[in-house]
Amino acid sequence: MANKDASPMEFGREYQHVAAISLAMEYIDTLNSVRVEARVEDIEIYTDRGTIYIQAKSDVKGESVGATTDLRNALDKLSDLNKEPDCIGIIYTTNADKPFGAETDYREFVSGKLISYENLNKNNRDLVDEYIQKIQKQIKKEHLKFHTVIFKGDDESKYTWIIEHVTEFLKRDVNLYWRISPVKLFHTWIRYLQSSASDRNKSIRCEKRKLVWGLIIQQIDSVDSYLNDDNDDDMDIGQMYGKLINQSSEKFDLISKMTNRFHLEKEKYQNNIDKYIESESQNHTYVWDGMGMDEDLKLRATKILMKVILGKMNFIKKVKGDMKLAH
Repeated sequence: MANKDASPMEFGREYQHVAAISLAMEYIDTLNSVRVEARVEDIEIYTDRGTIYIQAKSDVKGESVGATTDLRNALDKLSDLNKEPDCIGIIYTTNADKPFGAETDYREFVSGKLISYENLNKNNRDLVDEYIQKIQKQIKKEHLKFHTVIFKGDDESKYTWIIEHVTEFLKRDVNLYWRISPVKLFHTWIRYLQSSASDRNKSIRCEKRKLVWGLIIQQIDSVDSYLNDDNDDDMDIGQMYGKLINQSSEKFDLISKMTNRFHLEKEKYQNNIDKYIESESQNHTYVWDGMGMDEDLKLRATKILMKVILGKMNFIKKVKGDMKLAH
């Protein structure tokens, strides 16, 4: 993933995605969606209460050279957000080791942690006040927060901190920690964020359920144990299954429908998943429409899909609950 020849602009984009992941985890309980290169700002976090706008500045070496200029420019830009009626927060994020400049106190800045304007030490708060006065604009200081991320260099080592941070996020639940690869999850989330950021339609966002799908997919990404390697039809099912689940959160509703339907009907089938699948699989073959499969193959593939999903429904329910995802 690392690009040793990355330009400052490309590095800046990478930083935006890493910072977006850090902040999405911070706001996961109320998060609805997130977008990098959004309508107004570098990063926008959409929550139940409103929108948080984030200005991101970065340097390949992560040094404080130019940090004061970056801070002034960020405050100038963030001050324009007073006119946004949905704004509930404004954040300046940077990878500079001394985010307010070489001669300032940096000890209160901890990678991944938000610090509000009110909680800055007096010298740093006075510096922010001075810059706000110079730009001659109003800014809602009660909304203003600062955020730093350790991210520097031109090789894979620059991802060390954010992957460790994803690991700590997973440790909130021991079941997630032992069953989910933080490295794989991080790269999946990066891919999802890049996909929405590349869409010219600024209303396209990376929804929370898509981030949750990144966790679930690790537990349902293989059907090898259900397939016969010597059977050509089974090989087709394996390939089609991979395509289906990699359509990401578009299939999230399918999982919810399957698990919810089972909970409604389970008493009828004495909680027997195999009996339920044998009776109900025909109702779900539509998921393979347009994939060039005949009806018999669709039915067999559906039975396998249902076995995998219903076999993991407690895990799926737990993940959705931990991530505060209602549906």
